[in-house]
Amino acid sequence: KDVFYGAVSLGFMMLLVMAVREGKGAKLPLIAALGLFGFLFCIFRNNGWYAFLLGFPFFIICNRKNWKRLTAVFLAVVLMVCGYNHIIFNVLGLRKSATGEALSVPLQQIARTVSQNPDVLKDEEYKDLREIFAEPDALGDIYISYISDPVKNGSTFLVDVFDEDPVKYLKSWAKLGMRHPVAYVEAFLLQCY
Repeated sequence: KDVFYGAVSLGFMMLLVMAVREGKGAKLPLIAALGLFGFLFCIFRNNGWYAFLLGFPFFIICNRKNWKRLTAVFLAVVLMVCGYNHIIFNVLGLRKSATGEALSVPLQQIARTVSQNPDVLKDEEYKDLREIFAEPDALGDIYISYISDPVKNGSTFLVDVFDEDPVKYLKSWAKLGMRHPVAYVEAFLLQCY
C-alpha cells in the first residue's frame, strides 16, 4: 500500500505542477485527473487527507490566477472523500483504524524523549501523558527508532483513555516537544528513514 501511495503522491504532485504551468488554459482532462489523484491521495492514508486539507488552500492562494478551477477541484475532492467515508464506514459498516495508527509520529516522539530522559514523565507537567500509556516507565525500553508498532499497539497505548480527551493529551505532547525539540525531530527523521 505504501508503494502505491508513493506513486499516487508523485502523480498528484506532477499534476499540480502541470496545472500551474497550464494556468487558466488547463484542459478538463488535466483538472479531472488532478481531482482523481487528489481523492486517491486523501483516501489511502489519514495523513494524506490532513495534508490535502491544510495544504491545498495555500496552493490555491499561491495560484490565484487559476483559483476558480482549483477551488472546484478542492471542493470536489472534499465531497468525494466525505462521500467515500460515509459509504465505507456508515453504509458498509467497516471499522475505522485505531487512533494509534494516526498518532505514530507523536507517540514515537514521546517514546524517544522518554528513552533519552527516563524521568521526564515523572514531571508534574507531563502527568497527563502517563495516563495514556499502560507502562509509561517502559516506553524507553520498547522504543524502536524505525518502527512505531511497539509504542502504538493496544497493550501500550491506551486508546480509550486518549479518545476521552484528545486535546488534553495533545497539549501535553506539544509542551514536551517544546522542551525536547531535538528528540522530536530525531524521532521523526529516524522513523522516516
